[in-house]
Amino acid sequence: MKKDLMLNLARQISNVVVKEIKKSKHLGDYVGSVGVGGDETKNGDQLVENILKKKLPLFLKKFGIKNCWFVSEETGQMIIGEVNSKVEGIFIIIDPIDGSNNMRPHFTPKPFLGFSIAIGNLKNIFYKMSLDAVEVGLIKDIFHDLEYTAIRNSGSFLNNLKLNSSQLNNLETAILGTSLDRGGQKLKDIFKRGIYKLLLATHCQRRIGSTTLDLCQVATGDYDIYVSMSGGVKVHDIAAAKLIIEEAGGIVELYNNKNINVGKNKILNKLFIAGNEGINNLTFRIVTAGNKKLLKLTKKILNLN
Repeated sequence: MKKDLMLNLARQISNVVVKEIKKSKHLGDYVGSVGVGGDETKNGDQLVENILKKKLPLFLKKFGIKNCWFVSEETGQMIIGEVNSKVEGIFIIIDPIDGSNNMRPHFTPKPFLGFSIAIGNLKNIFYKMSLDAVEVGLIKDIFHDLEYTAIRNSGSFLNNLKLNSSQLNNLETAILGTSLDRGGQKLKDIFKRGIYKLLLATHCQRRIGSTTLDLCQVATGDYDIYVSMSGGVKVHDIAAAKLIIEEAGGIVELYNNKNINVGKNKILNKLFIAGNEGINNLTFRIVTAGNKKLLKLTKKILNLN
């Protein structure tokens, strides 16, 4: 499937989802179940998953796609047609609503919620089994009408404005995006991994509350660096964002819980073999920066190779 058609498909899926989300007034209500990704399901999560189950086969038929490997946070994996290295088809990785903690139990008019979709060809994913197989990424800031897109080797864009990541070469004036949304012992553990030193070394910190939207700020240059050392970043959080950052000139590195760089490894092999259980188990720490110099300075403080 050609890349421009992938982007067209991603846009059509996202437009349907965003339209329905904006109609809902009870996004933050818990529904009493836990998604495949391990988080408690809210009404907004369930709403989007129901839309995707109903609409995805129709979209695939419209675009003449017979074979698809679909991965999503709530429903897990779904195989349509045949999925192997010999057939023509696509894979789709979706985070239906990222930033669930921003869906409050009371009404808020414009919560920061992201819809993320990454698409690539099946043959590439079986050959690489890494996120380097993603050819198109799209992230919507749902309530603020912002669309971040990237096509591999063709650049990144925000509402058709070309993006360039930060070229800052020091930490003293750098804006750091970071995830500290943990309490108690978990927060202490994050500090032990060097985050406290990084907080002291940088100018100031930012956090939107949606990993996908936070990562997009590295692509725009609004963040010079983004770091999450909690070890809770999942493949659907980063599949589209990684491409968007890289196409803007930034660098993304993924680490396992032993702080080993696994970004170029065949990490998706585990996901494919383990099925839905793999979605829970395939988690990362992430370090991303606008350029190589900033990345090197950041990794030195975090004691990463």
